[in-house]
Amino acid sequence: MLKEECKEYFTKPLIVLKEKRSSIRFSNMDNSEVTKVSIDKCQLKDEKGNKCDYLLVKNERETFVELKGSNIRKAIKQLEESIIKVSPQVVTSEKSAFVVCTRSPINAAEISVMRRDFKSKFNASLIVTKSNKEFELK
Repeated sequence: MLKEECKEYFTKPLIVLKEKRSSIRFSNMDNSEVTKVSIDKCQLKDEKGNKCDYLLVKNERETFVELKGSNIRKAIKQLEESIIKVSPQVVTSEKSAFVVCTRSPINAAEISVMRRDFKSKFNASLIVTKSNKEFELK
């Protein structure tokens, strides 16, 4: 169950998530309500372990986001543990997970294997992207 004090609600066409040097933009062209949940600093603040930065929920579809420098493996662990702790339907509901990095030391073949594993474990699309890109929020 998501804590109400950790939620923010938006109906604007552009949602920007930013931390240090990493940022990502999500377009919300139909201006639907989007719930932004701060995972590491609020929802799971008192829990030990890895935690991602944010969860966005639009029309019950979950989008998990980790803003990172270059440690992609750690970012994926943070996303995995957050999905397990926060998602009401870890495997059954379709979701997305974004690793936003300032640089990527991992090659495309390794990332491809990580994407496939992530999809089979969590029914989630794993997107590893450079900072400052824009994606459509579905």
